[in-house]
Amino acid sequence: MVENPKNFGIIGVAGYIAVKHLKAIKDTGNNLLASLDKFDSVGRIDSYFPESDFFVEGMLIMRRELKKGKTREQAAKIADKNEKAERAMSTLSQELKRLPKDERLEKIKKEELMTTGNVHVWLVNGEAVRTLFFLDFTEGGHDKVYPFVPDNEVWIDDDLGEGERKFVLIHELYERWLMDKGSKYEEAHYPSSSLEYFCRKYEVMSLPVLIFLRLMNGFFVK
Repeated sequence: MVENPKNFGIIGVAGYIAVKHLKAIKDTGNNLLASLDKFDSVGRIDSYFPESDFFVEGMLIMRRELKKGKTREQAAKIADKNEKAERAMSTLSQELKRLPKDERLEKIKKEELMTTGNVHVWLVNGEAVRTLFFLDFTEGGHDKVYPFVPDNEVWIDDDLGEGERKFVLIHELYERWLMDKGSKYEEAHYPSSSLEYFCRKYEVMSLPVLIFLRLMNGFFVK
Protein backbone atom coordinates (compact mmCIF):
# COMPACT_ATOMS: atom_id res chain seq x y z
CA MET A 1 0.00 0.00 0.00
CA VAL A 2 1.26 3.48 -0.85
CA GLU A 3 2.00 5.78 2.07
CA ASN A 4 -0.29 8.58 0.86
CA PRO A 5 -2.93 7.12 -1.50
CA LYS A 6 -4.61 9.32 -4.08
CA ASN A 7 -8.33 9.49 -4.81
CA PHE A 8 -9.73 8.97 -8.30
CA GLY A 9 -13.02 9.21 -10.16
CA ILE A 10 -13.80 7.52 -13.48
CA ILE A 11 -16.35 8.60 -16.13
CA GLY A 12 -17.11 5.90 -18.67
CA VAL A 13 -16.33 3.03 -16.34
CA ALA A 14 -18.12 0.51 -18.61
CA GLY A 15 -15.57 1.07 -21.39
CA TYR A 16 -13.04 -1.66 -22.14
CA ILE A 17 -10.08 0.58 -21.22
CA ALA A 18 -11.59 1.29 -17.79
CA VAL A 19 -10.70 -2.21 -16.58
CA LYS A 20 -7.01 -1.36 -16.88
CA HIS A 21 -7.56 1.87 -14.96
CA LEU A 22 -9.49 0.12 -12.20
CA LYS A 23 -6.80 -2.52 -11.83
CA ALA A 24 -4.02 0.08 -11.81
CA ILE A 25 -5.74 2.17 -9.12
CA LYS A 26 -6.31 -0.92 -6.98
CA ASP A 27 -2.86 -2.45 -7.49
CA THR A 28 -1.09 0.79 -6.58
CA GLY A 29 -3.01 1.13 -3.32
CA ASN A 30 -5.08 4.15 -4.33
CA ASN A 31 -8.83 4.76 -3.95
CA LEU A 32 -11.75 5.05 -6.37
CA LEU A 33 -14.25 7.47 -4.82
CA ALA A 34 -16.65 7.95 -7.74
CA SER A 35 -17.55 6.25 -11.00
CA LEU A 36 -20.19 6.85 -13.62
CA ASP A 37 -21.46 5.34 -16.86
CA LYS A 38 -24.81 5.20 -18.62
CA PHE A 39 -24.35 1.43 -18.92
CA ASP A 40 -24.56 -0.97 -15.97
CA SER A 41 -21.08 -1.99 -14.88
CA VAL A 42 -21.57 -2.46 -11.14
CA GLY A 43 -20.14 -5.98 -11.16
CA ARG A 44 -16.94 -4.71 -12.70
CA ILE A 45 -16.57 -1.87 -10.20
CA ASP A 46 -17.40 -4.08 -7.23
CA SER A 47 -14.62 -6.49 -8.09
CA TYR A 48 -12.10 -3.70 -7.48
CA PHE A 49 -13.82 -1.13 -5.21
CA PRO A 50 -16.90 -2.67 -3.54
CA GLU A 51 -18.11 0.56 -1.91
CA SER A 52 -17.87 2.87 -4.90
CA ASP A 53 -21.40 2.19 -6.10
CA PHE A 54 -22.88 2.91 -2.65
CA PHE A 55 -21.27 6.35 -2.55
CA VAL A 56 -22.27 7.32 -6.09
CA GLU A 57 -25.86 6.12 -5.67
CA GLY A 58 -26.11 7.98 -2.37
CA MET A 59 -25.04 11.25 -3.98
CA LEU A 60 -27.51 10.76 -6.85
CA ILE A 61 -30.36 10.09 -4.42
CA MET A 62 -29.49 13.17 -2.37
CA ARG A 63 -29.41 15.29 -5.53
CA ARG A 64 -32.80 13.94 -6.61
CA GLU A 65 -34.41 14.57 -3.22
CA LEU A 66 -32.95 18.09 -2.94
CA LYS A 67 -34.47 18.89 -6.33
CA LYS A 68 -37.81 17.75 -4.96
CA GLY A 69 -37.51 20.36 -2.22
CA LYS A 70 -36.32 18.16 0.64
CA THR A 71 -33.91 19.66 3.16
CA ARG A 72 -30.33 18.38 3.18
CA GLU A 73 -31.04 16.46 6.39
CA GLN A 74 -34.15 14.83 4.91
CA ALA A 75 -32.31 13.95 1.68
CA ALA A 76 -29.42 12.45 3.63
CA LYS A 77 -31.78 10.24 5.67
CA ILE A 78 -33.39 8.90 2.50
CA ALA A 79 -29.99 8.23 0.93
CA ASP A 80 -28.75 6.52 4.11
CA LYS A 81 -31.85 4.31 4.29
CA ASN A 82 -31.27 3.19 0.71
CA GLU A 83 -27.56 2.55 1.32
CA LYS A 84 -28.30 0.44 4.41
CA ALA A 85 -30.73 -1.67 2.39
CA GLU A 86 -28.23 -2.10 -0.44
CA ARG A 87 -25.41 -3.02 1.93
CA ALA A 88 -27.64 -5.53 3.72
CA MET A 89 -28.00 -7.44 0.45
CA SER A 90 -24.25 -7.46 -0.28
CA THR A 91 -22.22 -10.66 -0.23
CA LEU A 92 -20.03 -9.31 2.56
CA SER A 93 -23.05 -8.54 4.75
CA GLN A 94 -24.56 -12.00 4.23
CA GLU A 95 -21.25 -13.73 4.98
CA LEU A 96 -20.69 -11.77 8.20
CA LYS A 97 -24.25 -12.12 9.48
CA ARG A 98 -24.01 -15.91 9.25
CA LEU A 99 -21.15 -15.87 11.75
CA PRO A 100 -21.55 -15.80 15.56
CA LYS A 101 -20.89 -12.36 17.05
CA ASP A 102 -17.40 -13.22 18.34
CA GLU A 103 -16.32 -14.69 15.01
CA ARG A 104 -17.82 -11.71 13.20
CA LEU A 105 -15.65 -9.30 15.18
CA GLU A 106 -12.56 -11.41 14.57
CA LYS A 107 -13.31 -11.31 10.85
CA ILE A 108 -13.56 -7.51 10.94
CA LYS A 109 -10.24 -7.11 12.77
CA LYS A 110 -7.26 -7.42 10.44
CA GLU A 111 -4.17 -6.60 12.48
CA GLU A 112 -3.37 -5.51 16.02
CA LEU A 113 -1.28 -2.35 15.68
CA MET A 114 -0.42 -1.79 19.34
CA THR A 115 -1.58 -2.62 22.83
CA THR A 116 -1.26 -1.57 26.45
CA GLY A 117 -2.64 -3.38 29.45
CA ASN A 118 -6.17 -4.27 28.42
CA VAL A 119 -6.48 -1.64 25.63
CA HIS A 120 -5.88 -2.72 22.03
CA VAL A 121 -5.58 -0.79 18.76
CA TRP A 122 -6.82 -2.69 15.71
CA LEU A 123 -6.68 -2.13 11.98
CA VAL A 124 -10.19 -3.07 10.85
CA ASN A 125 -12.08 -3.73 7.64
CA GLY A 126 -13.75 -0.35 7.19
CA GLU A 127 -16.22 -1.63 4.61
CA ALA A 128 -17.43 -4.30 7.03
CA VAL A 129 -17.84 -1.74 9.83
CA ARG A 130 -19.87 0.57 7.58
CA THR A 131 -21.95 -2.34 6.36
CA LEU A 132 -22.76 -3.87 9.75
CA PHE A 133 -22.65 -0.99 12.20
CA PHE A 134 -22.36 2.62 11.05
CA LEU A 135 -22.41 4.10 7.54
CA ASP A 136 -20.35 7.13 8.51
CA PHE A 137 -17.48 5.25 10.14
CA THR A 138 -14.35 6.83 8.63
CA GLU A 139 -10.69 6.87 9.61
CA GLY A 140 -11.11 5.54 13.15
CA GLY A 141 -12.98 5.38 16.43
CA HIS A 142 -12.97 3.88 19.91
CA ASP A 143 -15.15 2.33 22.56
CA LYS A 144 -15.87 5.64 24.31
CA VAL A 145 -17.73 6.90 21.22
CA TYR A 146 -19.03 3.86 19.32
CA PRO A 147 -21.08 1.22 21.19
CA PHE A 148 -20.17 -1.45 18.61
CA VAL A 149 -16.46 -1.18 19.41
CA PRO A 150 -15.62 -3.62 22.24
CA ASP A 151 -14.48 -2.21 25.56
CA ASN A 152 -10.89 -1.00 25.67
CA GLU A 153 -10.40 -0.98 21.91
CA VAL A 154 -9.47 1.61 19.28
CA TRP A 155 -10.27 0.86 15.62
CA ILE A 156 -8.39 2.28 12.62
CA ASP A 157 -10.00 2.10 9.16
CA ASP A 158 -7.99 0.03 6.67
CA ASP A 159 -8.95 2.51 3.93
CA LEU A 160 -6.34 4.85 5.38
CA GLY A 161 -2.90 4.87 3.77
CA GLU A 162 -0.07 4.01 6.14
CA GLY A 163 1.10 7.63 6.06
CA GLU A 164 -2.29 8.79 7.38
CA ARG A 165 -2.62 6.29 10.20
CA LYS A 166 -0.29 8.05 12.62
CA PHE A 167 -2.32 11.27 12.51
CA VAL A 168 -5.64 9.50 13.05
CA LEU A 169 -4.07 7.37 15.78
CA ILE A 170 -2.88 10.52 17.56
CA HIS A 171 -6.42 11.91 17.40
CA GLU A 172 -8.09 8.73 18.64
CA LEU A 173 -5.61 8.05 21.46
CA TYR A 174 -5.84 11.58 22.82
CA GLU A 175 -9.61 11.75 22.47
CA ARG A 176 -10.08 8.40 24.20
CA TRP A 177 -7.70 9.39 27.00
CA LEU A 178 -9.64 12.62 27.61
CA MET A 179 -12.97 10.82 27.61
CA ASP A 180 -11.61 8.13 29.92
CA LYS A 181 -10.72 10.96 32.32
CA GLY A 182 -14.30 12.24 32.26
CA SER A 183 -14.55 14.61 29.29
CA LYS A 184 -17.64 14.47 27.09
CA TYR A 185 -17.18 13.73 23.39
CA GLU A 186 -17.66 17.37 22.36
CA GLU A 187 -15.08 18.46 24.95
CA ALA A 188 -12.56 15.82 23.84
CA HIS A 189 -13.03 15.98 20.07
CA TYR A 190 -11.98 19.59 19.50
CA PRO A 191 -8.58 19.43 21.27
CA SER A 192 -7.93 16.06 19.62
CA SER A 193 -8.64 17.55 16.20
CA SER A 194 -6.38 20.50 17.03
CA LEU A 195 -3.56 18.15 18.02
CA GLU A 196 -4.05 16.14 14.82
CA TYR A 197 -3.96 19.34 12.75
CA PHE A 198 -0.78 20.46 14.52
CA CYS A 199 0.93 17.16 13.74
CA ARG A 200 -0.18 17.30 10.11
CA LYS A 201 1.19 20.84 9.78
CA TYR A 202 4.43 20.03 11.59
CA GLU A 203 4.83 16.37 10.66
CA VAL A 204 8.24 16.14 12.33
CA MET A 205 6.40 16.48 15.66
CA SER A 206 4.04 13.55 15.03
CA LEU A 207 6.47 10.90 16.25
CA PRO A 208 7.35 12.55 19.59
CA VAL A 209 3.67 13.36 20.16
CA LEU A 210 2.72 9.74 19.46
CA ILE A 211 5.47 8.49 21.77
CA PHE A 212 4.21 10.84 24.49
CA LEU A 213 0.65 9.58 24.05
CA ARG A 214 1.83 5.98 24.25
CA LEU A 215 3.70 6.74 27.45
CA MET A 216 0.71 8.62 28.82
CA ASN A 217 -1.53 5.65 28.05
CA GLY A 218 1.09 3.01 28.74
CA PHE A 219 1.21 2.03 25.04
CA PHE A 220 3.94 0.06 23.37
CA VAL A 221 4.27 -0.97 19.73
CA LYS A 222 4.01 -4.68 19.02
